[in-house]
Amino acid sequence: MSSTTLTKSARVLVAHGTSCAAGATVAGTVDLRTAQGALLTARIANGGTAPTAQCEAAVQVAHADAPAAADWRTIHRFGGGVAAGTETDSGAVAIDPAVMHVRVAFSGNTGAAVTVEALLSAIDSAQTV
Repeated sequence: MSSTTLTKSARVLVAHGTSCAAGATVAGTVDLRTAQGALLTARIANGGTAPTAQCEAAVQVAHADAPAAADWRTIHRFGGGVAAGTETDSGAVAIDPAVMHVRVAFSGNTGAAVTVEALLSAIDSAQTV
């Protein structure tokens, strides 16, 4: 009988507590060409002063070795709403082993800054013993 041992790593696309100023875009990208799949989570947190337009997060993938701006495709999108003091999570977004690069871009909020994060757990290798 054989068993499989996985090697996993945590990767940060956008660090916890990163400020996304009103009218700005904050994004993070990770290269997954050697990974065998991943799980991504993201969060938008409104402060005591809520934005007048919500921040939205776009989870995007690229199918190119060195992606250009035109290569990104959105696979998941969620918004943080406009209520003060709320946190909105993306839910778990499974990233297929075929994906070469993943990016999360936060933007769209007006009137107030929000804090954001995007974290990923990747399967780096699998060994059958």
